Amino acid sequence: MPPAKNRLNFTKAALLALPLPSAGRRYYHDARTPGLVVAVSATGNKSFLVYRKLVGRPVRVTLGRFPPLTVDQARRLAQAALAKLVEGINPIEERRAAKARAVTLGEAFADYLAARPLRPKTVKVYRWLVEDDAGAFADWKSRPLASITRDQVERRHRHLIARGPGLANLALTVLGAIFTFAGERYEHCGKPLIADNPVKRLSSIRAWCDLPRRKGYISANKLGDWWRATDALDPTPRDLLRLILLTGLRKEEASSLRWEHVDLTAQTLHVPITKNRRPLTLPLSAELAALLAGRQDRDRSPYVSDYFVLFLEHCNNFIKMS
Repeated sequence: MPPAKNRLNFTKAALLALPLPSAGRRYYHDARTPGLVVAVSATGNKSFLVYRKLVGRPVRVTLGRFPPLTVDQARRLAQAALAKLVEGINPIEERRAAKARAVTLGEAFADYLAARPLRPKTVKVYRWLVEDDAGAFADWKSRPLASITRDQVERRHRHLIARGPGLANLALTVLGAIFTFAGERYEHCGKPLIADNPVKRLSSIRAWCDLPRRKGYISANKLGDWWRATDALDPTPRDLLRLILLTGLRKEEASSLRWEHVDLTAQTLHVPITKNRRPLTLPLSAELAALLAGRQDRDRSPYVSDYFVLFLEHCNNFIKMS
């Protein structure tokens, strides 16, 4: 901003009479209120602003448009803004901080998803928990994060336990992750605006549900019966169930396996992305190599199985029959 050479006593008549610049903006300083400026643009817009240096750096605080904002109103706003600047408070940063403090759970969740490389399946589950009316937090979506208290988190966890301890733990784990993310993302003057993660209450009072680990397995003396039982299935689900048994892969990993990941010459099977995000290469047993070679001879699809949905249906039916 140029020096205050264009100085005049601001009145409504004086400001209405100001000429428009041929291009850009021209600034006029109020003779009565140091730091109060009106900016006149080539398009005819006239705006009040405050100009002052803060710690050696120029700060411009927009107050509003003239004439909707009167001269007297602009002077009062300018005095308030200048008082804060004298105290070292930047009104612009203060506004940003107020906006950040008002960020809602839904807004923080959207920022969280944008910043995290989550799998589509994980995103779907998280969206259901936060956004779906049948989930866990749909009624909190429009609430500012800062308004969600530890007591409310504890009560919500207890409420969700009635629907299932696994659901309760998962839902509050996701909520805690959003709060942790918000504490890092939103700040003011280098300090986090969301300083407290209310989900920590559950750890402090040991309220997390103890979830028993699944211990089901096929005993060695029943493997033969299981293997023969799969003969009754169609080839695709039969082979994939056997593939899972012989490799220990998860259903989704086995179902999405592509032929480019299978090397029958080197007798290896490569899984580029596992649940823990690490690639995995497995040796092929003679039984598994024969199974895959047989499928490759019959199937020209790029996938070892091109029937993911069909496979899951057969899996579920087979598990029920077992």
